[in-house]
Amino acid sequence: MAKPIDINGLRSLFHINQNNGDTLPAKTERQVFVDRSGHIMRGSDASDIDDPELSQVHQGIFAALLDDPRQLELDRAVASRALPRTTREVIQKNITGWLYTFRTSQGMDFACYTRRDPETGSYQTWCIKPELEVMGLGAHGGHLYDDGRICYGWDNDSGMPSLESAYAKAVVWANERVAMMAAKERGEPAAFSLNADD
Repeated sequence: MAKPIDINGLRSLFHINQNNGDTLPAKTERQVFVDRSGHIMRGSDASDIDDPELSQVHQGIFAALLDDPRQLELDRAVASRALPRTTREVIQKNITGWLYTFRTSQGMDFACYTRRDPETGSYQTWCIKPELEVMGLGAHGGHLYDDGRICYGWDNDSGMPSLESAYAKAVVWANERVAMMAAKERGEPAAFSLNADD
């Protein structure tokens, strides 16, 4: 099992970067990465931040649009380079997406499905496993929409600007969910990225 990430430290770093409008920081000490196994690390803890198997975490709230006619080929290259080795390409309703599994630093398994929204160009991710209701986290507390999609921003169409950033943010989201569940069991508050409750 990977070294557990300091979720509160990560939260503070995200808040600082969000408040500064620096969602993909250039300074190594302000960066966060996820590897193919789902391990989260700060830039200062990464042995080689130029490693093609590391995905930088987009630390912002809102998504940007991508419009590239070669996007599927680009996504396949990203999936083979940066997503977990067991990632499968899945086509649902003529839309290609990526199904992958990873284990949080606390040892809980997650399965997620990420696809590019053909209308907005942003990448949306659904939590497939585990069922968050079983974890005692409702849709709002779990940062989920009613359809199981991870809430990456303020509006219902928000997403991440790339497959890589959607995967990396999903891993951070899952680790935070597990930390929230543990805090709830201890009777402590636990919140993460800026939202309407902060």
